[in-house]
Amino acid sequence: MKRLETRLAVIAMLLLLVAALGACGSKPAAMPVAATTPWVGSLLGAPSHVALVLRPSALFGDPYWGPAARRAMAKPSRHEDPDDIPSSQVASLASATQMEVYITVRDVGRAAHAPRDSLGSETVGYVFVMRGAGATNPQTFTTRRGERLFGAPVRLASGVVELPPTPAWGQRKRGLATSLFVLPDGTWVGVDQTTAARARQIYERTAEPPPPTAMESDALFAASVEKAVLDAATRRASIDAVWRQDLTSAGLVLVGGRNGAVEIVLEYANDDSAERAKTWIEDLLVAACKEHEMACLLVKAAIRDVKTSRDGRRIGVRFYLSELLLKRLSEE
Repeated sequence: MKRLETRLAVIAMLLLLVAALGACGSKPAAMPVAATTPWVGSLLGAPSHVALVLRPSALFGDPYWGPAARRAMAKPSRHEDPDDIPSSQVASLASATQMEVYITVRDVGRAAHAPRDSLGSETVGYVFVMRGAGATNPQTFTTRRGERLFGAPVRLASGVVELPPTPAWGQRKRGLATSLFVLPDGTWVGVDQTTAARARQIYERTAEPPPPTAMESDALFAASVEKAVLDAATRRASIDAVWRQDLTSAGLVLVGGRNGAVEIVLEYANDDSAERAKTWIEDLLVAACKEHEMACLLVKAAIRDVKTSRDGRRIGVRFYLSELLLKRLSEE
């Protein structure tokens, strides 16, 4: 986990650095996906703070991102949790048309400070939706220990099939093991154990799938994070707080196609805060470039192009990685 945090910190600094080096572009995107939506709140019993949307089949087939995604999927993990699903089983979901994940933080203070291995569904909750999973049978999924994830299926009155977690897996995951609801049209809806009872009541009455989350047609992945989670994550990682002042949400989107790109969107409480943050980032990193000239040259060589922009309360950074850097990141 520490290795992952280090990589994320390095990538974050690269993003900020290209913002300082880049040329002005057009307006930044709006938040790529909504952080919460009514049907999610009815399941979780609270608004969500994080939204993630992925189009697996489009990602793996994309000419720019696809090769790196396939390499990353095929590469064995160096830090395998015995309760994780083996990558060979996860690969069976690569043909799914869309996956959506919504996360709520039920206890922000605990999420920010408590040891990760002590966090459970009393601290965070989630709902995910898998669409177009095809012939994949979730009952065949196991942990790396070889234990099945799901117990005996239960058919609800609506025709929805519930797959509860096996007792051993559920106990080890402290309530974060998934209860899966398989709808008649093939849609999967998975929830944590605190949310499971509420979800069961809903799917006893209806077999209708949740409405799909919309994002731009050329987007392969999109995420939005609200202020509460941003604050908790940056406190845990000891990231400087200056750029976070008056920040209300952050988003990221992967754009597909031959000129695939990443766009970061930061939204602030007002125009002045957005301009102040943009100026602070640029001043800080221009100074860093003067002090570490070689590092700046390496960054410029690794990033083909970058466009930065500001529109009122939003700052946008869209950048294009070189194929060499994209390959390196996917192999780490």
